[in-house]
Amino acid sequence: MTTKLEQLQSELAKLRRERDVVIFEKGMAADDSKDLRENGVYIAMEERENYYTAKIYKTIRETENLTRKPKKEVKKLNVKETKYEFKPHKWL
Repeated sequence: MTTKLEQLQSELAKLRRERDVVIFEKGMAADDSKDLRENGVYIAMEERENYYTAKIYKTIRETENLTRKPKKEVKKLNVKETKYEFKPHKWL
């Protein structure tokens, strides 16, 4: 039985491998045609790369949320503020 953290780590590794394949295919598409403005394959690969990158960042955030230590609560002390009362001296 795998934990949620192990599942996220394996998904992260899978997404990174898939993004590497897309980056390679994008490079091959760029090499085929020198004019990238009119290269539909290159643009599609760039969009797929952005998709995988967004999913990678989302998975990283989920992993960080699982492994983050809970914040300690700071307890406020009930300290009464003492007010200074002016007591005149006997010569005043």
